[in-house]
Amino acid sequence: MVALTPWPATLRRHCELSLRALGVGTIDLYHLHRPDPMVPIEESVGALAELRQAGKIGEIGVSNVDLIQLCAAERVAPITSAQNRFSLFDQAGRDVLDHCTADGIAFLAYSPLRGVPSPALARVLGATAEAHQVTTAHIALAWLLASPPW
Repeated sequence: MVALTPWPATLRRHCELSLRALGVGTIDLYHLHRPDPMVPIEESVGALAELRQAGKIGEIGVSNVDLIQLCAAERVAPITSAQNRFSLFDQAGRDVLDHCTADGIAFLAYSPLRGVPSPALARVLGATAEAHQVTTAHIALAWLLASPPW
């Protein structure tokens, strides 16, 4: 039988490895990239808060969280940033973005071109891109940059 390392201990070990690999004493922003579904997010963020208190990390970020997880994380430590999938075509996490905007948390959109537009949206994007002599990707990124809070 394989013994599993508890997730908070794994986070601490990964942070130590990153510090050594980067050759720094402090990592300015450390992200919990994906909450472990078997571990309450409060425990994981608690481990990151301990690393921050020890001076090993400066700020705490979270990724791939829903609104309930984000709020739970905020009850443990200040959260500087949240990184979730978000695009013109995939706005399932709008509630997280809205919460981040209201609480002053930086929202980092990843996969900003992910998703498939509806046929009607594809036609509008195509026509807009053609009129401006750019690609539909340019239009989708411009929409993202024009969206609150950025």
